[in-house]
Amino acid sequence: GSQIDGCPSGRYGQSTGLTSSADCSACGTGTYTSTTGSTICTACPTASMTGSSICITCTVGQYFNTSSSVCQTCTAGSYCPDGVTLVKCNRGRYSNTTGASSSSVCELCVYGKYSPSNGASVCIACLAGEFSQSPTGASVCTVCSEGEYSSSTGSSICQQCEGGKYSTVTGSSLCTTCDAGKYSTTTGASLASTCSPCTSGSYCSGGSQIDGCPSGRFSQSTNLTSSANCTSCAIGTYASTTGSTSCTACPTVTSTGSSTCITCTVGQYFNTSSSVCQ
Repeated sequence: GSQIDGCPSGRYGQSTGLTSSADCSACGTGTYTSTTGSTICTACPTASMTGSSICITCTVGQYFNTSSSVCQTCTAGSYCPDGVTLVKCNRGRYSNTTGASSSSVCELCVYGKYSPSNGASVCIACLAGEFSQSPTGASVCTVCSEGEYSSSTGSSICQQCEGGKYSTVTGSSLCTTCDAGKYSTTTGASLASTCSPCTSGSYCSGGSQIDGCPSGRFSQSTNLTSSANCTSCAIGTYASTTGSTSCTACPTVTSTGSSTCITCTVGQYFNTSSSVCQ
């Protein structure tokens, strides 16, 4: 017939012999045509949806979603500086603000936390046995070294194992206590052999504690675990100090397990059964 129509706005045609508006091609994303009968589409200075007759200008703090062809609020973990693009916060940073337009919203993860990927809205607490202390924001946590530990999540430092304890592996959340009969005063120990056998004249309940056998008792053995393992001085001997390895003979008499010599007066005798002068 005599009817000729231009391709509608938002569409264009570069071929001849088209029979309907459906044969016109839609303008691609980022281009537009505001008039009918166009043979090309013009690039937008900002953004547009497919088949657009106008350019869509998103406000600062928004971005153009090319999938849905709409302006959307910038999500937490990112910022939108130009109304077109969404820029994610770098690893080691985070933002819990929506609609942000500046990178200043991307804050550093505090010590003890990290963000392993771009676009984080929160930072993650380091696990027990780990720590973070990066002045530029941590993207990973560091495991504690041998001889160190962190007992809680979100630690900014690892602590050295206290005296009487040790850690033989990395990433420890606690240190191992020296067994009873052994002790250590070394801090930051990474070997079980740091725990030394309890010396003669002493007993060790475990850890860093070492105590001398009480007065009236002695020990020539090592690795004792309690005062009950110390031997009582025999009748006629004594030990007046703690930590004795032997008992001393009395010039007079004593009771069993004595810390002093007992001297009975003339006219008395020492009753070995009751350990008193009679």
